[in-house]
Amino acid sequence: MTQTEFPEPNACLFQHGPGGRWQPSPVLDGIEAFLDDWNKQVEEDGRPEDRIVGVILDSAVSMAGFELANSEAASNFLFHLNRLSYRQKMFWAVIDHTPKDAARKTEDAAIERLRGSAMWSTTPRSVVEVRLAGASENLETVRAVHPGLTDRDVVIVEVAKANSLGADLRPRALLRRREEGAYDHITADFPGIFGTALLQPRGKKGVHTEDLRKAVLSLLASFDGGKPNTVIERDALRAAFNTTKASCAVLATITDEVDGEKAKTPGTLAKELALISKDGLIDTRRGKIRIVNLGFDPPEPIAEAAE
Repeated sequence: MTQTEFPEPNACLFQHGPGGRWQPSPVLDGIEAFLDDWNKQVEEDGRPEDRIVGVILDSAVSMAGFELANSEAASNFLFHLNRLSYRQKMFWAVIDHTPKDAARKTEDAAIERLRGSAMWSTTPRSVVEVRLAGASENLETVRAVHPGLTDRDVVIVEVAKANSLGADLRPRALLRRREEGAYDHITADFPGIFGTALLQPRGKKGVHTEDLRKAVLSLLASFDGGKPNTVIERDALRAAFNTTKASCAVLATITDEVDGEKAKTPGTLAKELALISKDGLIDTRRGKIRIVNLGFDPPEPIAEAAE
């Protein structure tokens, strides 16, 4: 720009004020006033589509007015821009290239942290976590409606962190449609899904009993008569467990967590399977369950095993 277009003697946006404190320069104050005046005028003219919604500064090296390794200046500059952005309802994106030939000062950790950083931004952003439902979710009511539910059918989506005002951090539960591959939002239909999962407390004595062992063995025996070398899918066993526990009180004392990663968690079906596998009655390696020898022939009815 020419001298007429930009008469200010100093183009920097930040400067030392009284007492050496960092503060906005007249140039930054002028930019703030220009943005206010422009947006006020277009609103009065009935042209809201012409509002300025964001500012891109390219770059902090050439315009900020301080060495990027100066943490005091950088902190005050960013705090000022953030408050300005919030008040004017617009974003600032600051490209903060570091000089390519800047001498490295290995003793100055601040320079190493900032070197090569791409951008400072006041734009709303968030980190979204997507995972499969686990032990922290209570899926009992979901499985009552969808008895064939597998470990991969319920996905949990939640915002891990967000910097936007009023961000909704509540988790969501999604149910996969097997036929179409899409997901349905089921949080409102099953409000208790994020309640306390029905897990037995860790280390509680008396969870494992002989009656429980018999009930689980009978459940395994319901697959092809419990014949040796019968292979059982874990999801199929879970479905059978949830169907059977309504008529077998002892099975209702544990949860249907059947994944191998829960094998050390008391009060889970996976823990009981691990104990049975340790005794050599089944083989739980390679992800599936293979019957070796359940130890009774013919299999006992599940109701009798629970008595």
